[in-house]
This record gives sequence, structure tokens and C-alpha cells, in this order.
Amino acid sequence: MVTTVVLLYFAAASIPGANLALIMNMAASVPRRIAVAAALGIVAATAVLSTAALLGLGEILTTTRWLGELLRIGGAAYLLWVGLAACVRARQPADGQVFPRLRWSAAFRRGLLTNLVNPKTIAFFCVGLAAAVTAVPTVEARLVALVAVVVSSIIWNVSLASILSTRTARSFFERRRRAVGLGSGVVLIALGLQMALT
Repeated sequence: MVTTVVLLYFAAASIPGANLALIMNMAASVPRRIAVAAALGIVAATAVLSTAALLGLGEILTTTRWLGELLRIGGAAYLLWVGLAACVRARQPADGQVFPRLRWSAAFRRGLLTNLVNPKTIAFFCVGLAAAVTAVPTVEARLVALVAVVVSSIIWNVSLASILSTRTARSFFERRRRAVGLGSGVVLIALGLQMALT
């Protein structure tokens, strides 16, 4: 059953969305350690949401409508803000300072918040993972499933940030900097609008 939970996680993580857009944008424009910090922020949110799913977050959000609405509106506003900022940065001249003086902690927070308000992530943890984990018979097995998801998130997100920030990938992105920045910005704006309007 743990294998099923991990496969579900990798299937959901591989679908392009806010997390991938953030990692691509960071990997293309900041030092590797800063891109990895954003990836680790995504991992931390995965740990929080996995725990919340294990504790019944899906049920809480369906029975407490106002909390779900607050999360939806706040998440939409955040995704719109990050998306607009990415579009603005993409239009600026390439001087190597796409994220000027971005600190490790700021990149970590950006990854954490992006994943915490990501509608795809919330749906996955509140519905998909919650159902899969509930089917796991014992508390110990559920904890193993939770740890497996967090370890899978580390492998996926840190590898992605590391690979996409290699010299070859950065060279590719630099030649397409505006397109990557605008593309990731548009994806984040579209996700924010979708979240706001549903």
C-alpha cells in the first residue's frame, strides 16, 4: 500500500503546475543553493499537508466552509501575486539579477507558500492521498506512507532544482529567459484565476 501512495505522489508531482513553474524560474535565475532552498520549502509544505491529510484535513475543509473559502481566496491572491511578479521580472533586462539578493530563507518561504496554496497540491492531499492513506490498515503503516511521501518529495523537488540549475540547463533557460519567465508567470496567474473563480 505504501508503494501505491508513493506512485500517487510521483504521478501528481510530475503534472506541471505552480511548483514546477517556481522551480524552473528559480533554477534558471538564482544560484543552485537558492533554487534548492525553494525546493526544500516545497518539501516542508508536503510534510505539513501529508500530516494534515493523515489527521483529516479533507473532512475539516468540507465541513468548515469558511476555512476552505479563506484558503481558496488567500491561495488565489498569492498565486496571482507570484505570477505577476514573474511576468514583470521576465520583461526586465537580463542582468543576472532576476531575483536580486534573494536569501535562502526567502526562497524557502516562497517554495513553502507556493506549495501550501497550490490548488493541485491541496486537492491531491485532501482527496487522493487522504483516501489512499485511510486505506492503509495500521497507524504505523500510515506513518510509513507519510514518511515515504516526504522522502519522495525530497527526491523529486531537490533533484529537479539541481538538474535544472546545471550549467547546461541554465544556458538553455538563459537563451529563453523571457519565455520561461513569462510562461511560468502565466501558469501561476492561470492557476490563481482558476482558484479564485471556482
